[in-house]
This record gives sequence, C-alpha cells and structure tokens, in this order.
Amino acid sequence: MAEPPPPLAPAVGLPGAAPRGHGRARDLYLRFLGAVFLCAFASWYAQQDGLIGSGGILPAADYLARLRESEGGRALLAVPTVLWWGASDRALSSVATVGLVSSGLLVLGLLPALALLSCWLCYLSLSVVGGVFMHFQWDALLLEAAVLSLPLCPLALRLSRAAPEPHPIAVLLPRFLLFKLMFLSGWVKLASHDPTWRDGTALAYHYWSQPLPTWTAWIVDGAPRAVHRAATAVTLLVELLAPPFVFAPRRLRLWLAFAPLVALQLLILATGNYGFFNLLTLALCLPLLDDQHLLAAAAALRRRPPAAAPPGRPARGVGAALRSLGAVALALGVLVVAIGQFGVQMLGAELPRWQQAILDGVRPFRSASSYGLFATMTTDRREIAIEGSDDGRAWKAYRFRWKPDEVDRRPGFATPHMPRLDWQMWFAALGDCRRNQWFLLLSQRLLEGKRPVAALFAFDPFPDHPPRYLRSPLYRYRFSDLAGLRKGGAYFTRAPLGEFCPAVTLEGGALRKADLPPS
Repeated sequence: MAEPPPPLAPAVGLPGAAPRGHGRARDLYLRFLGAVFLCAFASWYAQQDGLIGSGGILPAADYLARLRESEGGRALLAVPTVLWWGASDRALSSVATVGLVSSGLLVLGLLPALALLSCWLCYLSLSVVGGVFMHFQWDALLLEAAVLSLPLCPLALRLSRAAPEPHPIAVLLPRFLLFKLMFLSGWVKLASHDPTWRDGTALAYHYWSQPLPTWTAWIVDGAPRAVHRAATAVTLLVELLAPPFVFAPRRLRLWLAFAPLVALQLLILATGNYGFFNLLTLALCLPLLDDQHLLAAAAALRRRPPAAAPPGRPARGVGAALRSLGAVALALGVLVVAIGQFGVQMLGAELPRWQQAILDGVRPFRSASSYGLFATMTTDRREIAIEGSDDGRAWKAYRFRWKPDEVDRRPGFATPHMPRLDWQMWFAALGDCRRNQWFLLLSQRLLEGKRPVAALFAFDPFPDHPPRYLRSPLYRYRFSDLAGLRKGGAYFTRAPLGEFCPAVTLEGGALRKADLPPS
C-alpha cells in the first residue's frame, strides 16, 4: 500500500489550519515595548531636574518628606517607590538610568523578564512622585502594559526562537488592554454628550486646539468641513467597532482590528504630539499578530511566496506550570478589576465593597487604569505666556520649546519626547490660577533663579540674574489660514484675554502679588 502524502504546510488564513505560533510575534512585541520604555525614560531624564529635582518646580524629596510626616507608615503603601530610601537628584538620576539600561536590555532581548520588571519598578517609582507632570493616561498605560506583558516573558537569558510558546492567556492579556483602551476611548466620547462628537464637528476643532499642534495639523485643518465630519465618524467607528475584533479569529482580527487600529494611530502620530502614547498603542497592536502573519509580511516585502511558520515548542516542566498558573491568576485579577472599571465608567454602578477594596488596593500602583481620551473636545485655545521684568515696565518673554507662543514659529514634532511642562501649560489654560498651584511654584522658582527650571524653556531672557517681577498674560490662539501665512508668515493668530495670574514678586522668600509701578 502506498504511503499517504505528507500533510500540507499550514497556509496563511486557511480555515482549519494548524494553530499558529506566537514566538516571533512575542519577541517583536517585547522588543518594541522595550523601545517605548526607552523613549519614556530618556524623555523624562532630560527634564526631571527641572520638574521634581531639588531645584525643580515640585521637588520629590519635599513631597515625600511631607507625606511621611502626615501619613507615617501608611505613606509607604500610598506611594510605592524606591525613592523612600532617598530622593536626592543623584537618586532620581540613578532610578532613571536603571530604567534606561533595563529598557535597552529588553530591546536587545536580554534577560527579558527581569528587564521588564525593572522597567516597571523604575517607572512606577518616578511616576508616583512626579506630581501633575506624571498624571497622563499613557503613563498609567505604560505601567499596565508592563504588568500584563510579564507572563509573555520567557524565563531565559535572552529572547530566541528556541524559547517555549507563550501561554494562550498570556497572549490575550495585552490584547485585552488594547480592547479596554480603545473601546473606552470611544465610549466616553458618546457618554460625555459632547455636542462636537455627536454632530460630527469634533475634528474641525481638534487640529488647532490639541495641546501641541504640528505643521501637518495646520495643513489638515484647512480641509473642507465635510472631510472633518467624515474623519470624526471614522474615528468613532474604529474606536467602538474594531476593539471587539481583537478576540476574533486570525483573519478577522487582522483586517477588522489590527489594520484599522494601526491606521488610526499612524494618522494621530502624523498630526499631533502625544509623547510615546501612539508608539505604545502600536506596540499593543502587535500581539494581534501570530508568526505566520509576520512571515507573510516578510515574504511580501521580498516578493516571495510565504513560508510556513514551524510549530512552536510547547512549554513543559515545573517552570511552565508555574508560569501558566501565574498567567491564569493575573488574568482573573485583571478581569475582576476590569469589570469594576467598566461598571463605574460605563454604567456609573456602585461596586460591592469587596470589589471596591480591590480597586483601592491596586490604585497606588497605577497599573490598572480605565481610559478615555478626548471625552470632550476643546473648542477654544488659550495660551499662557510668561514674562519677566526688572523694573515692572519693560517685559521680556520666556520662550517655550514646543507649545505655541510666537505666532510666526512653525509648530514642530516633539514625538516621542513628552515635554511635560508644555503639556501642563495647556491644561492650566483650561482653568484658572487658583486651581493650578504648581504654576505659582513655577513662578516662584523662576523668581528665585532656579537654573534647572529655567532650562525647561527654549529661551531664558534672564540668564545672569532672575527677574524681579513675573506676569502671565493670557491669549486666545487659532491657526491662521493660507492667506495669513503668505502675508505675514504667521501660523497662528492671537488676541489678548487679560491675565492668567496677577503679576507676582518675592518678598522675604515668599511669593506675593506685585505692586507694579505706574506705566
């Protein structure tokens, strides 16, 4: 009797084909996540002295000292950070440096589990003492991504194709995080009853009112209103309809989740400055792929027929059993927390006491957050300027590195850098002086001549001595049109709105309202 023919190699997308491996996709995802951490740590390292250093706006050492005095031993649990053992400038630098090294190791695929755990611990330690400068949604998203990616890390010296296949639940965890991020971002836009999202005009405001616009946003802003309406509708459709397909079979997952979510992030990346957020979201899209997807993409680039991915090596032994148990336990914990988050954010439900206790217990670690980006669209743009004077008559302006100030300066790209002072200035302009105590501290540090704070600006008009007075005029900004750009070279128009805070000065080392000489 003739021998039966050998089984066909599994084809891309072929129904009933053998299960695809995830080893290559896992390795690519972990390296990409390491690159995102590298960007985040490098960006923070460049500005932490001026933000939370000893001569910064919100010194971390002072914050921890006040917390220890008021909370006693409970402070250690309320603010989990290695900086309790010292929050000097050298300690801050050391934590950031360890984070940079750990990120680099993960990019290189060395000691992946230890490197990712170290990234999480270092970033958590910095974020909990970072005050308003570390309270962005993508800071929490980065921490949560690290925790949910730990079960994917092989307990090996390096990432390699010889590593065992990741547990199926470990693959699902970052997919679930992507689902939560995108679906809730779409849901809050509708739940907020914001009129611009409901009538389709949101993106007619977005490009010029976003925190740090780019020159490409200036171009897109000039598109017809019908284009903005269509883009608004597509954004809502992608954020609400694509996320459920992250759990779909591989072909649906590729075309109805991976492709639209990646396209949306690339468009946001091309027209805005959101630090490492878009890169992180793109990284979270990678677990939607399997090894056969990657081989097919590589073959398409080389114009060759796709090769079949060899079956992954199953994990065996006590270590594999423990990793499986850990993945299952983490998944159960994530499910309990997520149900509570969805219940509160989507339904406004009052949680059972035990579930609320779990949410309260994990909250200090900032690694299990709910998300909702641009729930309401900003339809006005206010910008705060900062000006100093020696005599109260002649004023010189501090220039920011990235946020709009000079109307003829072309808005640029900062990504993947996250200029946190510039971002926080945008948030401050949405409120008033009394609600932004950090801004008063910023003013005080400039009047004290703190060099790390002055270094956060692109131009310090008082390089040799601090000013005697400081004021903060408020303006309304809007993108100019093409005619305005051609005529005066201005990318923005601006109109004065008064003052954000009263003019201030230092008296006896304390910040006081200034009595300016008559002009």
